[in-house]
Amino acid sequence: MEYVKREIEEEIQQYIDAQEIIAVVGPRQAGKTTLFKKFQKDLENSNYISFEDRDILRVFEEDEKEFAEIYLEEYDYLLIDEFQYANQGGKKLEYLYDEYPEKKIMITGSSAADMTIEGLKYLTGRVLKFNLYPFSFREFLKYINEELYNVFEKREQKLQEWVKGEGELSLTEATLEKLEALRKEYAVYGGYPRVVLSDSEEEKKKVLDNIVETYLIREIGDVLNISDDREMKDLMRILALQMGEKTKYNKVSQRTGINYNKLKERLNVLEHTFVLEQVRPFYTNKQKEISKQPKIYFYDNGFRNTLINNFQELEMRNDQGELNENFFFTQARTELKYWRTKSQAEVDFVKENQEINAFEIKTAPKTTKSIRSFQEKYSPENMVVMNQEKIQKNDSEIFIPLIFAQEAGELN
Repeated sequence: MEYVKREIEEEIQQYIDAQEIIAVVGPRQAGKTTLFKKFQKDLENSNYISFEDRDILRVFEEDEKEFAEIYLEEYDYLLIDEFQYANQGGKKLEYLYDEYPEKKIMITGSSAADMTIEGLKYLTGRVLKFNLYPFSFREFLKYINEELYNVFEKREQKLQEWVKGEGELSLTEATLEKLEALRKEYAVYGGYPRVVLSDSEEEKKKVLDNIVETYLIREIGDVLNISDDREMKDLMRILALQMGEKTKYNKVSQRTGINYNKLKERLNVLEHTFVLEQVRPFYTNKQKEISKQPKIYFYDNGFRNTLINNFQELEMRNDQGELNENFFFTQARTELKYWRTKSQAEVDFVKENQEINAFEIKTAPKTTKSIRSFQEKYSPENMVVMNQEKIQKNDSEIFIPLIFAQEAGELN
């Protein structure tokens, strides 16, 4: 399979000789193994192993000293794939880190490892964590059409300055239409590398089916020891149908037969295994704004569409708006909240750093009473209307095509 360079690669490379353990975590089949095999190829005197090999895993779990003799001592770099399978991995990793300070250890894990790493007091101050997601639209575009990507990238690099009132940002209608057509494909099938590299729609669907089933077998069954994968699949399907809506736990509990406490546990599992995220409300006045019900968004549109078995073209769908929202969520890759008042005024996403930036996701470029209400109440640094066709800026709103979602999400 052709290797596609990932954006995270250069970021990791900056720390490749730092003392800390590098942990790359993210959903299954997002490309972690491919990335590590690329690092092994580039790094001199490196050793790549996987804990899917149960014999190697057994040595690690039974005797970390013997493990080090076999797999670490003769190498400068040790790359351990599928680290989530290790039992009490943190304590043993601490031993390797402390006893072999001249060695560089790198691990991958599909989310369960993420939960483990965060819970491992042994690795405090010893690990640098990086998240690897499915292809971003930017990475997808570079693989699908590099010439079009080059045009896109030049404009994207100007977006931040254009928002600040410096320079120009323009695309011909023809180029914007080509980019939007590819974005619509991405919004339906998502960015899992194996899906992007597939030659036909049927192959994409089969690959996505396999990704969902593998997740249920490996992550839910083998790693987390949850025996009822059908229960989890039914829950994911119901949540997929409610994507972008406020999650009413009691109703979900009634529909699935999962009691409230168990449901919260299952949602926590789905979050930590990079299936979905619960986006919380943005509020300053608890009396006037709804503050308890999160919205559900999925880390990959293709994964979500597989759960509901709907791969219709974007413009033919009743959930086009929700898929566009989810597209923005997958590209922004930053902490987002939503805003909604009891009077039903709503803004899709709010990003709060030193300044407040708000994003309303629309198919057609237009402003709303809700946007005006949010502006009057919070005076955001930028009020951005992400849409499919318009690049424009006025005194109150900025209209940016959804193709620029990743760069727009980095506004601060």
